[in-house]
Amino acid sequence: MNKLELVEVGHTKKPKGIDGALKIHIEEQYIDDVSNARAIFIDLDGSRVPFLIKKFVVDSQLLIKLDEVDSPQEAEACTAKTVFLDAREVTASLDVEQAHPLVGYAVLDQDEKAYGHITSIEEYPNQLMSFITKGEATIMLPIHEDNIIDLNEIDRIMQLDIPEGMDEL
Repeated sequence: MNKLELVEVGHTKKPKGIDGALKIHIEEQYIDDVSNARAIFIDLDGSRVPFLIKKFVVDSQLLIKLDEVDSPQEAEACTAKTVFLDAREVTASLDVEQAHPLVGYAVLDQDEKAYGHITSIEEYPNQLMSFITKGEATIMLPIHEDNIIDLNEIDRIMQLDIPEGMDEL
C-alpha cells in the first residue's frame, strides 16, 4: 500500500458558532483545492487525522464545518492545528512563486564586462528591480526598457547601461 502524501495548506483558528464550525486560514493558492476536497487532515498530537468536510465557506473569513465535530468544545480540540490535504487533491504548484523569466540571466555592463547573474526580480511601483549576484555581494539594479542595451534570450544574457558607481551602493 502506498504511503499517503500530504501537503500543508494552512491552519485552524478559533471555533465559530454553536455547531462546531472552525475559522480556518488556508494559503491562497490552496483555497480552491480545499473547496473541492472531500476531507482535510489535521495534525492532532503528531498524528494527521482525516476529517470529512461537511461545509467550507469562503467569505470575508474562511469557515469549515467538519463531520463529527458538532460542538464548540469538540471544535476547540482542533484549534490552532496544522491543516493538510492529500497531495493528489492539490492542483496548485508546490513552487508557488514562479521565477521571473529573467532570473538566471548573465548581466553585462555597457562595456560588455560581466557584471553577475540575476538571482531574483521584484516588482516595485513603476519599475522592476533585479537582484544581481556579483562575487559575494548582491546588488540591486533597476530594469527599465531605457537601460537595456541588448537582450539575448538564446544565451540568456542581458546587457544593461549601468550608471557609474551603482555597484558601490
